[in-house]
Amino acid sequence: MIAENIDKAIKVLGFLFALGSILWAIHQYTGSIQSSNRAKVLEIKKSFLDRQLNLYTEATLTVSKLATNESPEEFDKHYKRFWELYWGELALVESKGVEGAMVALGKELKKSNPDKEKLQKLSLNLAHACRVSIHESWGIDEILQ
Repeated sequence: MIAENIDKAIKVLGFLFALGSILWAIHQYTGSIQSSNRAKVLEIKKSFLDRQLNLYTEATLTVSKLATNESPEEFDKHYKRFWELYWGELALVESKGVEGAMVALGKELKKSNPDKEKLQKLSLNLAHACRVSIHESWGIDEILQ
């Protein structure tokens, strides 16, 4: 009777051990899949954020040159680049705030004689909108706290 109970206990313990091993293997496997997926998401996010930062930097540099340049040739060159950014690349990564700042700049630039002081103010507004967007996208405020 005791031997029979010991035999049953060993079988139950063996089954529980095998079940635990299977469950542990499943847990490890799903954990590695989740880690792999997180790594892929982070890589995609990093690529997007790098592109966003580069285009924000280029956009702010372009409009600062529009707002401060005296040479008509240089103005025309940066004017052209502004509209390339406006209608293309920047639209892929810009936040609503940056979009609004670019629209305001575009309206001023479409005038036959854009006001230089207004362009300077709008240039600063764009830079500030880019900074806010970067802080939000990169979680800078969370890092600094």
